[in-house]
Amino acid sequence: MDGTPFPTTARLTGRWLRGRLPTLNDWIRGIPLVDSKVREQTQRRKATRRAMGLETAYCAETVAITYEEMGLLATDKDENWFDPGKFWSGDTLPLAPGYRLGNEIAVIVG
Repeated sequence: MDGTPFPTTARLTGRWLRGRLPTLNDWIRGIPLVDSKVREQTQRRKATRRAMGLETAYCAETVAITYEEMGLLATDKDENWFDPGKFWSGDTLPLAPGYRLGNEIAVIVG
């Protein structure tokens, strides 16, 4: 990721907005048979996108990918659904059953 320029405000906003739009998973969640097939397709698409590299991912997306690879997240949302606020503003992350994040650790400088 060294040398990757920071995105323009318009590009970052567009990517954030696309992450907020309802996905196919949002519409068919709970419908027998169809739900599982769409989940499988989503996982394959995510794996293909990740194989291309993290060079175009933003910081919150990189953290989300890492958490998901570690088995901490249980979501069908794409990485661009995550923004920095999901990790620090008190939002509820879709953590896998049995996992929880600890309290914040204060860092004192000086």
